[in-house]
Amino acid sequence: MQIHRYYALSGLSAPTMRSVEIDAPVWDDAAGHGAPTHVSVPADWPDEAARNFARVACYPARLPRHLKPIGATNVPEPLWRRGVDKQASKAAARQDRFQYENDTVAVADRVSNSLAYWGWRLGYFDSAGDAETFRDELSALILSRRIIPGAKMWARMGLHWAYGINEAPSLGAGRDGFSLSADQQQIDRITSLVERPDLSDLKPSGISHDHDALDELGNRDWLAATHAVGAGKLSRAAKALMDSLSGEPSVNSIVEAFSKPEIAKAVAEARDSGLTDPLIMRAVQLYLDGRLDRFGAWIASMTGVEPDAPAPLTIGIGDDALERALLVEAEGPAMTTGSDADARGLMDALEWHAWTSGQANVRFEDTAEAWRNGDCTDSEAPRPLLTVMPGAFLLDPDSSDDTIDFDLPGYVHTCRLAVIALDIAVSLQHHPLEADAIATRDGRAIALNIGPLAPMLEHLELDVEDSAAQSLCAGIASVTSALATGCSAELAQNLGACPAGSTAEPRMLAVLENRALAAAGQTTGYLNLDIQPLPFQMLDCPLPSLAEAVGTAWIDALAMATDCGQRNLSTVTMVDMGEMTAMAEGRHALALAGDETSALAQIEMMAACQPYLSMPIDQTIDLPFDTDLSSTGDLILKGWRRGLWTMRCYREAGPAGQPWRLPFDMPEVAANTPQAANANDVDQRRRSMPGRRKGYTQKATVGGHKVYLRTGEYEDGRLGEIFIDMHKEGAAFRSLMNNFAIAVSIGLQYGVPLEEFVEAFTFTRFEPAGPVDGNEAVKMATSVLDYMFRELAISYLGRDDLAHARPDDMRHDSLGTGDSQGDLPQAPAAGEMLKRLASRGYMRDPLYALDRDGNAAKPQNARAAQAMAMGFLGEPCPNCGSLTLMPGEDGASCRTCNYVVDQSRSDAGALL
Repeated sequence: MQIHRYYALSGLSAPTMRSVEIDAPVWDDAAGHGAPTHVSVPADWPDEAARNFARVACYPARLPRHLKPIGATNVPEPLWRRGVDKQASKAAARQDRFQYENDTVAVADRVSNSLAYWGWRLGYFDSAGDAETFRDELSALILSRRIIPGAKMWARMGLHWAYGINEAPSLGAGRDGFSLSADQQQIDRITSLVERPDLSDLKPSGISHDHDALDELGNRDWLAATHAVGAGKLSRAAKALMDSLSGEPSVNSIVEAFSKPEIAKAVAEARDSGLTDPLIMRAVQLYLDGRLDRFGAWIASMTGVEPDAPAPLTIGIGDDALERALLVEAEGPAMTTGSDADARGLMDALEWHAWTSGQANVRFEDTAEAWRNGDCTDSEAPRPLLTVMPGAFLLDPDSSDDTIDFDLPGYVHTCRLAVIALDIAVSLQHHPLEADAIATRDGRAIALNIGPLAPMLEHLELDVEDSAAQSLCAGIASVTSALATGCSAELAQNLGACPAGSTAEPRMLAVLENRALAAAGQTTGYLNLDIQPLPFQMLDCPLPSLAEAVGTAWIDALAMATDCGQRNLSTVTMVDMGEMTAMAEGRHALALAGDETSALAQIEMMAACQPYLSMPIDQTIDLPFDTDLSSTGDLILKGWRRGLWTMRCYREAGPAGQPWRLPFDMPEVAANTPQAANANDVDQRRRSMPGRRKGYTQKATVGGHKVYLRTGEYEDGRLGEIFIDMHKEGAAFRSLMNNFAIAVSIGLQYGVPLEEFVEAFTFTRFEPAGPVDGNEAVKMATSVLDYMFRELAISYLGRDDLAHARPDDMRHDSLGTGDSQGDLPQAPAAGEMLKRLASRGYMRDPLYALDRDGNAAKPQNARAAQAMAMGFLGEPCPNCGSLTLMPGEDGASCRTCNYVVDQSRSDAGALL
């Protein structure tokens, strides 16, 4: 194949570079060779793209600095791979023998040189000059971000070529792989996984035909709530809500429903009883639809259900089931029996899960299969990915004309190089599974990914809902598909078609003809399609050069494919860029998410692009909160009618199992009795430590290593922060312990119980460990963390089971424990005032408020004791007399009347 120069012209200067500081460690400097703290990128790269490049593309370990070319027979000298120059390395100082990858030019050269090297070895280029031109052009496209390789191609391609690396544990050392033979017809088992790495970033997920899996998604809401409040209480709360919603609904939408005082009151009571918002929303929506009995039947069926691990789910549904569901909707449920009832039930489940969480993808099986290129398993094969950025090809207007145009010759050149690079990657890469290698041989699937189109729409000032925007995106998808089809035919002419892409394959030719018809704007004549695609509207396209190229590109591509076949059955995609997302200007394939974009406009845009793609569009359709359940089902049917392959809807709310926010204020409901605080409620806001706080410092020696543990407490004596000082240790270990203490402190201030840290870190084993000196309770520790959290558990949680000696046992007059010690009551409010003055952790013994005779005070009565057991102070409120006073930062407050007791009152008697 011949390659001409377009971007890497002779005489052009190298790109201007700049350094960007890396805010997180990227390179492994365990050997102390001085890993870099910055990355060198072209001047027009934003900081986020530079840091993303360093994290994903740069090899994380040290690399040899002194290299030499390794000659090879029949390989041009400029393409010779490199190996370690052992003599030069031995002569150099130890600190100068290694280097790190932190330069985009070096990484781009590594990728482009290795692809050119393999392309020459496999016979892709007519001459050595074509191979060198391919290398230079590909490097220029990468540095200008017109092409963005997938994460695996960035990180793995060319490590053996550029540095002579033969083993890398992170890239699969010690395992075998499967790759295509030199003639690309057989499967070989290989061990050189670094020389021929796995480059497939895109691995399609499987499709489930088990429609019962939808029920598991709905069960997660119930199971999450069950673990929080208990199944019995949850069932009673659900039944009470159903009783409150009985009768005929007087409103039509869920937003109107919550404006009704009786419904709002029922919802508020259900929420207070532990029913989660997703379950409440489900009940209210079924009530509005006149199907509240389904909610009761579903709750009854949930008895004994155990949760499974959550996982993304794609449900396949055929045209026949969708047609039957529409028939049932028209005739009514009274006429529904047999398979029709199953179809309607499946549609109800799809509506519900799209409306609640968006966790289930709906795949329209018959439509997707009709657009499939051949009988091979190409749709399931992993494939390498290169993203082309259409927005980078917009041409600014010149002085004589203010019209923005599109660099079509540059785009044609770029797509052709990208397809060649991807096919080279398919030829050289290995697969962990033999089945993947067989699928690659049969279909040679690649992913020429179309990058975010939102920057183009913004630059041209086009609204997503305009027909011009829809035509522009469809034109980009169409011309990209035509160029990839034409280049694949050119590769088939020079190197041979894949087994399923021969000219005798009628299904492949039918799909290509259908794409050409859609590009020509035709509404009839499609082959083997029950649902016709949306045709391209040439007159609406705002870029005339692009509009004219769509039809002509498909005429040429179809003619070449008919004569030569196809090297790659699956070529063009619109999917998320994965780890390389930050390299792009946008975030999604179409970037249609927005408050002002209607769901129907998103569907229309996706349907306009889908006919030209080899995989479903990776785009979630965003729905406003007030979208009702039936409207969600209508959108699914509209997506099916417009020829989409898959759909995933997400209504403005939280995912399943998490609280949802309601976009309106719930009316206050007066409570007849004070409600106890829920022990499971956790404040998600950070509670900052007071500027001056109490605590204690514990000095000890663990295994001969000195440790200072310092605590900080809130006014109520709760632990809020820790400091760890091991000043005699090395800088790395000392810094690690300091930052670990900061992480634990932040967790405590966000409400993470100290018990969780204690359970996680006690009994951990690492050095230093051994005997503990200087601590009266802990005498032996398996690690520094084990010692510290034993100490904190003993001091703040009373966990004497973690101590090797009780504090009382250390006294000379200790007589042991007796039965009467267990009868001592907890300290009342006076004890709470004492805790405000002394460190709770330092005073390990329980505090008791004594009366004038020196005896421990007892609770006033059984009601006070019950209130204290529920978390209240046990003292009556001065305003209303209820025993519902709760301690707080600003003083005790009453949960019944919201009265706040002034904290400045000096004694506990102020509460009486």
